[in-house]
Amino acid sequence: MLGSNAVAYHLPRVPEFYHDKSIFLTGAAGFVGSVLLETLLRCCPGIKSIYILLRTKKNVQPEIRREEIFNKKIFEKLREETPELLGKICVISGDASLPNLGINEDDTHLLLEEISIVFHCAAAVNFKKPLEFLLRNNVLSLSSVIELCRKMRKFEVLVYTSTAYSNSNHLNFPLKEEVYRLPFHAGQFLDALR
Repeated sequence: MLGSNAVAYHLPRVPEFYHDKSIFLTGAAGFVGSVLLETLLRCCPGIKSIYILLRTKKNVQPEIRREEIFNKKIFEKLREETPELLGKICVISGDASLPNLGINEDDTHLLLEEISIVFHCAAAVNFKKPLEFLLRNNVLSLSSVIELCRKMRKFEVLVYTSTAYSNSNHLNFPLKEEVYRLPFHAGQFLDALR
């Protein structure tokens, strides 16, 4: 309970925070990204727009992949009750593993002018892939997202979801909420993989 001398602050409710703001979401086709996308649309109908980064995959173009996302079971209630909210989703063609996320100049300009909130959920989770592939998808993609955010005119927040298996080599003791030091310089590791 606040003391009598405490200043009362108005903390916005979640829908108020997102009202009339545009969001950029990577990884919308994945599990975490799909759940986040549906939750944002359902719980924050005042969102102005959500731009989702989608790549061509197995010869399926991003616009078709957008429809495949909407056909997932998780979007069933939205499709039935408030289908107009799906119209707030705009596709940005690109690829998180490429420099500048593979986004063309016009779309980059659009994002720089419109976006306030960024969710970076794209990741490669098959850890049997070559390290170079994992580096591009899980490390360098984040670097590209950060560089994009630095240039955004209305930027407020970047939320990054990392891979679940960080520090999985520490099996015999609980993981703490801290930054673990590498046994080598990160730059040397990155250079060796390039």
